[in-house]
Amino acid sequence: MISGNMTNDKKTEIILDFVVEAARAFGIIQEAGKKIGAVSETGKRIWALLRILKLYGPQTVPQIAKMRSVSRQYIQRLANDIVDEGYAEYGKNPGHKRSQFLKITKKGEELYSEVYEAMRENVEAVAPKFREEDLNAADRVLKSLIYELEHYLGKSKK
Repeated sequence: MISGNMTNDKKTEIILDFVVEAARAFGIIQEAGKKIGAVSETGKRIWALLRILKLYGPQTVPQIAKMRSVSRQYIQRLANDIVDEGYAEYGKNPGHKRSQFLKITKKGEELYSEVYEAMRENVEAVAPKFREEDLNAADRVLKSLIYELEHYLGKSKK
């Protein structure tokens, strides 16, 4: 964690460096994802959307967009693509006539499982290089940074 005695300027520089490096790590993961089917050739993160549907069940496009802190339009295009590919389908939403639920199909569950296993193999190969407490701290800091940025930028989920 960043020391309380450190100046705000130093903390700001550390956070900016962290964000740049996180983006770099994301790029590396995205390229690997293209090879295993988690990311389409156009860069669309298919697996991330399937993961949300697998973990949380049927969701509306606006609910997913809010969870991912991205535009509804982006999720709508991605949802339409995975529906066209047979990985998900739209279903009735009793609470709203126009905002249908998006739900994962059997084909989507199969792709999710295949990609999950491939991703797990990649992560298992590097996991021994890290201490559990460091990974927990990194996870905590990243989630806190996301929360604070969303809150500051007015995109808080609350």
